[in-house]
Amino acid sequence: KDPKRPGGSFIFAGPTGVGKTELAKALAEFLFDDEDALIQLDMSEFAEKHTVSRLFGAPPGYVGSTSRGGWLTTRIEASPRAVLLFDEVDKASPVLRDALLLELLGNGTLTDYSGRTVDASGLHVVLTANTGAEALTRTAAGFGDGHDRRHNAEAQVRRLLPPEVFNRLDALVLMAGLDRPRMAAVLGSVLAELSQVVGAAGYELEVGARVRERLLAEALTRPDGARRLQRTVEQSLAAPLLGRPAGSYRAVVHDGAIAVDPRIAVGPPGERAAPASSR
Repeated sequence: KDPKRPGGSFIFAGPTGVGKTELAKALAEFLFDDEDALIQLDMSEFAEKHTVSRLFGAPPGYVGSTSRGGWLTTRIEASPRAVLLFDEVDKASPVLRDALLLELLGNGTLTDYSGRTVDASGLHVVLTANTGAEALTRTAAGFGDGHDRRHNAEAQVRRLLPPEVFNRLDALVLMAGLDRPRMAAVLGSVLAELSQVVGAAGYELEVGARVRERLLAEALTRPDGARRLQRTVEQSLAAPLLGRPAGSYRAVVHDGAIAVDPRIAVGPPGERAAPASSR
């Protein structure tokens, strides 16, 4: 591998809410032992060609063109070893996106409008895209098996980028929607984290099977289920504890809605209720 190019370059493609961005964050923590070793850009904010000035400074002759450098080159200079994440790259202006990636992946450098060139060879570059999601999630008769769906999804992703850019990527990772067992695992992780947070504040929260089933069912019916799950748990289970005295509580389903009630003590005095993560 050319030592002048970024250490790795990948595109994660698939439906929304399957963890593409979270995987990039986990990659940053794994590679650099620091989850903050991440330079993240929401490429949906750069849908128009003129927005390039927000990344590279003003072009020569425009107001601000005499200032030193642009935001992206400054960030790379400050964090030369990091994961550079272009989130939702399929929503960016193709002119802006392709020129940026061609220099970055081809030369391992980035040049802003002030003429300053920064070394990007210590970065790992990750692109995320929803392109290919439709092909991956098609299940109706006539659309073929899983291999066919992945083949079609890959073809769609290839058409997203010009060959001179796509061929410089090290890998395409196709991420299909989360099935029930995987979504249940995500829910378990979210509830375990909640148990630690509320436990540190003096609360114990029991989350029974009916509540878990309701949260899981809701997540599976939404295209952004995994992404929304954390917020739903916070609103349904954590928020009701605010302003209430520390102690033991139980999440239940009342009239189709989740409620958090004080847990009635059972057994010898001082017996503690089981936390959410063990139920």
